Amino acid sequence: MKTEIADGVSVPALFLALGVIAALCLCAPYVRGVVPYTAPEGDLTNSGNVGTNDIQCLVLVLDAVEAPVACTGDADCDLAKDSPHYCREGLDAGLVCLPACLSPLVTLQQSPEACEDPEADDELCLGKVFRAGADMNCDGQITNLDFLFLVQVIVKKTGGAGTADFDGDGRLNFCDDDSDGDEVVDELDCVALDPLTGSCSAPGQGSLPTEAGPACGCLPGWYDGGGMCENCHSSCAECWGPLNAECTVCSPGHFLYVTTCGETCPAGFYKEAISNSCQPCHEACTACLSAPTECIACKTGFFLHAPTLTCQTSCLPGYYGEPATNLCQVCNAACTTCTGPMNTECTGCAESFFLSGSTCTTGCPAGTYADAAENACVDCPEGWVSEEGAEECTECPEGTEDNGSNECVLVE
Repeated sequence: MKTEIADGVSVPALFLALGVIAALCLCAPYVRGVVPYTAPEGDLTNSGNVGTNDIQCLVLVLDAVEAPVACTGDADCDLAKDSPHYCREGLDAGLVCLPACLSPLVTLQQSPEACEDPEADDELCLGKVFRAGADMNCDGQITNLDFLFLVQVIVKKTGGAGTADFDGDGRLNFCDDDSDGDEVVDELDCVALDPLTGSCSAPGQGSLPTEAGPACGCLPGWYDGGGMCENCHSSCAECWGPLNAECTVCSPGHFLYVTTCGETCPAGFYKEAISNSCQPCHEACTACLSAPTECIACKTGFFLHAPTLTCQTSCLPGYYGEPATNLCQVCNAACTTCTGPMNTECTGCAESFFLSGSTCTTGCPAGTYADAAENACVDCPEGWVSEEGAEECTECPEGTEDNGSNECVLVE
């Protein structure tokens, strides 16, 4: 039987190519203890080396898997195959005829019960992965991709981007939960699959599940474009489509509002730099800066106090609320409190000024006196009078009385 290894490549052609590879690249045999164990390590024949004899054995294994012959004992396999075969457990837990070159110590695929300790490091297990297995990419199948991984092991192409063992830790890609070697199992371990070699390229690119890859989705910055990971819009750090309105997380300098990443936020929202998102201003604000209460414009019924960037229902002393602009404006210098910008719109006066009605003046009108404690003009008591600007009232002389017009007149 002639088995096709890849499109247009037959087994004889593969053997010839591997002979050239071996002559050029195998300067020393791959010996246990010299090169770190791989997982699975590829020594299908258990000879102590990994070489072209293991490729030949994998060809026979692939033949046996693609056209399985069920058996109950070794006798059933003698007539079924041209070369020696033995009755062994197949991929689906049933007994099938497998080539005698496959060592009894080598399994077809991973057994979930065999290696349960994630810290295991012995001749049988490396963590939860068999050291000795024909399933080189741990996908539960024997396919052409296992040949591609085995060739990379033979030519010692392990350790680094584009190799069968990206982080060089002895666990082949897709048999290694931490494929990038950063000691954290995360989405960065879902690396891009090279379709020609079945090996991993540098972490950080997008990848979707393949027959040789882990069941992972696209990495941040990529989205599932229908079987392939496509780049998000440049404003998006994470997305589900190509547009800037199909984002879930924004790139630096852009801010997420609902599903859109933009350089600005709409009215009533501010740019929150940590999450790169538009966050709502305080309910009294129509616009704010870098925090919800750092207001720069207020809703109707509220007034902006610029020094504190707050929106208030009433302004602080020294300010009055201007309804046309929703701003707290400074009172006249004569006023401590006011209802408008003029010195005639005061409700309290500054030092050296006295409140008469709603006016802050330096001199009180006739019939009043300046009360320095209250900064106000106070009416003279009954029977007392004063001139304009007086600081005190004068009692009417005996035999006179105040006529109500700030004049002392004779009593009739």
